[in-house]
Amino acid sequence: MEGGGGQPMDRSNSIVIVSSDDASESTVDHSPRSYFKSWIIYKKKPIIAIATIVIVAVVTVSVLLTRRPDNEPSNISSLYAKHDLPYFTNESILNGYGVCADLQSDLEKAARFLVDVRIDRDIQMRFYERWDYNMWIPRGGFPFGDDIMVMEESVEDTASKGAPTGGGEDSFGTNNQVNGVDEADLIKSDGIVVYAAYGDQIVIWDAATGIELSRTVLPTEDENGVGICSDDDDASTNTRLKKKSSPCYTSYWSGGATISSLLLHDKRLVVIASAPFEFNENSRDDHEQILDNYHGTRVFTYDLTTIPSDKSALTLLGRKDLQGYYQTARSIDNQAHIVTKSNVRTWQSLEQHINVWNSRYDRMKENQYRQAAYEFILPYISVFAKQLTEEIVYAHGKDISEIEVTECSQIARVALMLNLDNKDNSTRPLSFTTEGVLNGYVQVHSFDIQESFQDVNEVGNSIVSTSHSGVFLPTASYTHTIYSSATKLIVSGNAYSENDNNEWQERTVLFAFDLIGGKAVAHSVGEVPGSVLNQFSMDHMKYDNFDDSDYIRVATTTWAQFGLVDDVWTQIEDSTNQVTVLKLPNAESNSTLMEVIGVASGMGLGERIYSARFIDEKGYVVTFRTIDPFYTLNLTDPSNPYVVGELKIPGFSNYLHPVNDDLILALGQDANDNGVILGLQIAMFNVSNFTHPTQIQKYVETGYSSSDAQYEHKAFRYLPESKLLILPLYIYSHNAGGYFDGFVVYDVDESKTAFSKKFEISHRNKDEDKTTCWDSAYLPSRSLVFDSKVTTTKQHTVLSHDLSSGSKQWALNLDSERDMNSDKCWFWIGG
Repeated sequence: MEGGGGQPMDRSNSIVIVSSDDASESTVDHSPRSYFKSWIIYKKKPIIAIATIVIVAVVTVSVLLTRRPDNEPSNISSLYAKHDLPYFTNESILNGYGVCADLQSDLEKAARFLVDVRIDRDIQMRFYERWDYNMWIPRGGFPFGDDIMVMEESVEDTASKGAPTGGGEDSFGTNNQVNGVDEADLIKSDGIVVYAAYGDQIVIWDAATGIELSRTVLPTEDENGVGICSDDDDASTNTRLKKKSSPCYTSYWSGGATISSLLLHDKRLVVIASAPFEFNENSRDDHEQILDNYHGTRVFTYDLTTIPSDKSALTLLGRKDLQGYYQTARSIDNQAHIVTKSNVRTWQSLEQHINVWNSRYDRMKENQYRQAAYEFILPYISVFAKQLTEEIVYAHGKDISEIEVTECSQIARVALMLNLDNKDNSTRPLSFTTEGVLNGYVQVHSFDIQESFQDVNEVGNSIVSTSHSGVFLPTASYTHTIYSSATKLIVSGNAYSENDNNEWQERTVLFAFDLIGGKAVAHSVGEVPGSVLNQFSMDHMKYDNFDDSDYIRVATTTWAQFGLVDDVWTQIEDSTNQVTVLKLPNAESNSTLMEVIGVASGMGLGERIYSARFIDEKGYVVTFRTIDPFYTLNLTDPSNPYVVGELKIPGFSNYLHPVNDDLILALGQDANDNGVILGLQIAMFNVSNFTHPTQIQKYVETGYSSSDAQYEHKAFRYLPESKLLILPLYIYSHNAGGYFDGFVVYDVDESKTAFSKKFEISHRNKDEDKTTCWDSAYLPSRSLVFDSKVTTTKQHTVLSHDLSSGSKQWALNLDSERDMNSDKCWFWIGG
């Protein structure tokens, strides 16, 4: 089965065929010499050749006449190998592994399962022409025509307000969802200076004067000193499998890692960077990494005890490279939690070798292909499981040379996607997709931001001490929606279950971690119908007056169902929306399963959720298709959540912001009665009468207008003292003077007759576009207020204006020192 070095033998020129009459094997030679020999035989014996053609034609017609009709189901359930992997909502997946050898064993079972599904799926397509069998069905079926619905972000927040810096109003903290849980962002401030991520640079300026103080460029090497491939390594043309003279990373663009987020805590700045480079290691050029994004997230801890004033760099204290793509991060006091995800490359390692259209399976019948594919893939499965185990163990900082005794208890068991109607005794998996297992590996990395780095000589080279918790989430999501309270971190993703009629049912799977002792510990698993919109679709609540248990409230949309009716693809079921309440298991329950104890349904039939928010024992949900129903929900009893009130108005709200107990400030789009979008809308809802909410104020920016704050809550800033709203705004119009790219300060005092625009802050000067060498980096749209002066960041510039008069205080161009003659210049990155 294996050649030298323990690798699978090359079978590219020979295949194994099983006769349809018996199980005897014969080897068919597909080499060029074989074809030449056959051609000579046919030239010498034309009568035999003609006879052979006639026989083949007769057999072909016979097969066509007796082939199973397309609408006759194949007995596919009997084709799957028996497996003993748990389903994702089985409590046993939290048990982890006593030793990593058991992880390797489960990965081999999962690989066999994946191979089973892939072979069966290919058979359905090639031999039974069931091409829909391989179709990826998006959420809600196939959207088309007027029913296209695109998932968008919408959010809520609890505004973080910094300590006062003077006699005026201050608001410079990150717009966090949960009090006490700081969300990582690209702009941070301590009230004295501002820290900004700008590509691969950390730029610091004085909050009051705008004078740049420091600029730090991230290291390009990883924690082991391995850098970007140089010109000598032919980096511009190298491929994944090209042998290198030494290990290095291939970068497909100029520049190093890009900063994704910052965390700030007590004289320490944590910089989280994405480094999506391809790792080239000379010792592994015969097979690539199975987990992608090796060292793809890089963490740096900088000292803020003394901040330079001469634009020099900060002092690096320690660093850590993490496996996977960065997803999000939180800090709770001095403890940081970073979530990453790695995709599992099963195509390169397994699936390509059993692809039914591979030349090695030409002219085979169904059983011949099935047997040949299994025979060929077997040695690859064990190699795959061993390598993947080593990569996971290495990513967790453990010794890969002693897998038999190395502990892997922090890694949840490999599990399948939801089974047939969640029946524990079902052995039939989903029939239309291989996404049910080994889709992605999610990790939560935890560490102390205030870790002491004792060895002064090793400052900057010290490795940050981290703990890790990992789980293979059997979901189809490229990214995962993540929510965190002070004690629970929830990772969710889209999944599917199947009923007895082979109809799929959309689900959201939930994986909860306990945040205790500075670590993330696997706690419980659960599922709800439909899919979540964003992190604000989830909320953790402890009902002190009900019992001592923890509850999760989740708002989801179950998308419309599409199918064939009289051979026409059409919608067969409307979309629905619901809020589900799950009870988390406690220590006395001896369970790890979340229990669904209450559901509030009946919201927006045929629509989908555009925003949701939970505030203590109240909930708010906005749905939309042609009008905007604004729903209020009573969540006082977790076992009996229900809709209390409904307000139908044109347009929709992407983001709902609590002003006080009675008022909700909303940001979205206005629309006419037919659902046609008219422009950015700011509205105020009065919910003092919870049964009959009302819209009391409304302001609309006409034309093609939008705000980053519709989809990113950190771009939204409401000032409760002055009752001002600061928003990034983009307007595009063909009319002269209709274009705008910047910020607007609105007066949203509900006691006044109407909302109004106070003043505009333009961040784009078209004349400056022609004379400035812009960097490829850009600033996010953010606003901060220091002593009643608003600082706005957007693209490449930072501006300060007085909130009372609207007069400009100062301006900072981060690219002012770039040279058009020597630096690579870009067009303005913006609208």
